[in-house]
Amino acid sequence: MKEGRDVWLKMEDAELFAECHADFHKSSGRGGQKVNKTSSAVRLYHMPSGLTVNCSESRSQMDNRRIALDKLRLSIALSFREKPFGRPPLSDPPPSMYNAPRYAFWAAKILDFLADSNWDVKEAAERLNLTRSKLTKLLERDSALLRVFRSAAAKLAEPIEVCAAVLRIDGKVVICSRTKKDKFSGYMEFPGGKVEEDESHQNCLIREIREELGSEIEVGNQIWMEDHDYGDKCVRLFFYEAVLKPGSPLPEPKEKQVVKMVDPKTLPKQKLLPADRKFAEFLAEENGTEKEKIAIRQ
Repeated sequence: MKEGRDVWLKMEDAELFAECHADFHKSSGRGGQKVNKTSSAVRLYHMPSGLTVNCSESRSQMDNRRIALDKLRLSIALSFREKPFGRPPLSDPPPSMYNAPRYAFWAAKILDFLADSNWDVKEAAERLNLTRSKLTKLLERDSALLRVFRSAAAKLAEPIEVCAAVLRIDGKVVICSRTKKDKFSGYMEFPGGKVEEDESHQNCLIREIREELGSEIEVGNQIWMEDHDYGDKCVRLFFYEAVLKPGSPLPEPKEKQVVKMVDPKTLPKQKLLPADRKFAEFLAEENGTEKEKIAIRQ
C-alpha cells in the first residue's frame, strides 16, 4: 500500500509507532521542578515524514507515548498538504481537539481546502459550506492551525521572486512556451524561473537554463525589474543579460516546450505572458543595439 499523509493519520497507535524511531529518556517535571527517576519522557522520530515530537507531560512512559503519537498526528496534519476531493470534512459540531486522531484528519482537510483556495478564507468557506466568520472561528480556536494559516497567507502576500534570462544568440533572444497547465498554458516567456530559498539570482538562472534548455550560461547585469499582480499571486520579475558559455550546446527543449530564437523587435508580436510584455516593448525599442547590451561580469 502506498503510504502518505492520510494513511499515516488513519493508522492505529501501534502501526504509527512502528514507523517511528523512539527514544526514552529522563526529563524534569513541569517547570523543571523534579527530575523523573525513570526514562518516562518520549521522543518520536517518524521516519517516513521526517517529523520529530517530544512528550514529557506525564511520569508514565505509556501516557507520554500515547500523547506523543497524538502530537505526531497533528504535526503531520499541519505539515503536509494534498489536493482536496470529495465532500468537505465537516461535522457539526466539528471534532473536539481532545479527540486527537479524528481532529488531526479534520484539520488536515480544512487546511487542504484553504491551500487549494490560495489561502482565501472567503473562497475556502464557500467550498466548505461555511460562512466566512464560522471558518475564521474554527481557525482561531486552535493556535497551531491559525499559525499555519497566517504563515501561508503572509507568504502569499509577498511577491514571488522570479528571474528571467535575456539569452542572446546571434543577435536574437530566446523565448519558450510555458509547460505549466494553467490559464496561461501555451504563452511564451523569457526562460527562467522561481528563485529558491537561499539561492542567488545568478545561480537561479544557471540552474533553470540548464534544466529547461540544457545550456550553460554566463549571467550579466540586471537590466529590468517588474512587479506584476496576477490576482491570485504577485510576482517580482528580474531580467538579466545572459550569453552561452563557450562550448555550451544550443538551447533545446527539455520539458516538451516550444523554444524560439526571435529578433528583439518582433517581441511585442509574440504571445507573451502579461508580466513580460512591458519589458518586451522596451527591448524591441532598443532593438538589440549596443546601447542596451550590458557586458557580462568578469
